[in-house]
Amino acid sequence: MYRILIICIIITLLITGIIGYLSKSKVKTSKDFISGGNKLGIMGVTSMLMGSIIGGASTVGTAQMAYNRGIGAVWFIVGLSIASIML
Repeated sequence: MYRILIICIIITLLITGIIGYLSKSKVKTSKDFISGGNKLGIMGVTSMLMGSIIGGASTVGTAQMAYNRGIGAVWFIVGLSIASIML
């Protein structure tokens, strides 16, 4: 059980490291790093927004809300996900 977990963690770190190393040649300025040099397009911007909104809210905010209010906190993430997709 723990072997699979450790292998998955190592694979994730390797893939992230390789992508970061290969992508460093495309970043020339801080604007390139922050906004992708304004070349992301609608799918790139949408992915960034949904990743930060849903990811941050579901890991930090919902855990606290679920502790305080119970399983009903799931509706917060469901509503947030639907609203983000519509956005």
